[in-house]
Amino acid sequence: MRKYFGAKGVITGAIAVPAGEIGQITGEEIVTTRSPTLTKMVEFALTWSDNLLAERLARLASQSAGNPLNDVGVSTTFHTLLDSFGIEHSDLRVHDGSGLSKANRVTAKMIGDLLIKLRDDPKFSALYDGLPVGGVSGTLVDRFLKTAPEAVGLIRAKTGTLNGTVSLAGYIDSTDRQYVFVVIADQIPKNHAGTAKARATLDRTLGKIASPIIESAPVVPIEDTTTAMSAA
Repeated sequence: MRKYFGAKGVITGAIAVPAGEIGQITGEEIVTTRSPTLTKMVEFALTWSDNLLAERLARLASQSAGNPLNDVGVSTTFHTLLDSFGIEHSDLRVHDGSGLSKANRVTAKMIGDLLIKLRDDPKFSALYDGLPVGGVSGTLVDRFLKTAPEAVGLIRAKTGTLNGTVSLAGYIDSTDRQYVFVVIADQIPKNHAGTAKARATLDRTLGKIASPIIESAPVVPIEDTTTAMSAA
């Protein structure tokens, strides 16, 4: 800040002030900024797959849980969380908070079990609300529109893409029911065409499951129909 204002010819200084005396200081307020709420940050990270924000949130969660502010702490926090949910996690390998590390290891069942637990607990509603909606928002805004238009608006899911791997995990509506799904397509061709083909195949498969609630038309009694015909 001193360098910034110095370049503009403004002389700045700083003094240490005890916390108890901060409220007694008078002066003109220059600028005020407020952080988004944790809920908003979590929703944004999920909706737009913001890996940097996800990494920071994971490390802060680790610190809040009393673990180190590093990858080891993040891994410990993940294992502890799954353990608290009663989810088997012996095969889990965590090397970062964003999921970009090729050394990470997780099973589809582990993710599916976690999605069920999160959906059943209202305090995790921000995680559900932050998931992109197929063909509507976030990283899924362009998905399903051509590959499976019948699924548009009926899928909430988190995307995952690495070189040679495509995944999608979340929730899908089918009439009056909602299902959890997890798909991890690995060892696909490491190019744009391979990724696009895997995504399209995944979309079409989910399109076979997705189905809106269709309200049946009211049944008109026979006597009413007869009356209507006579009146005509």
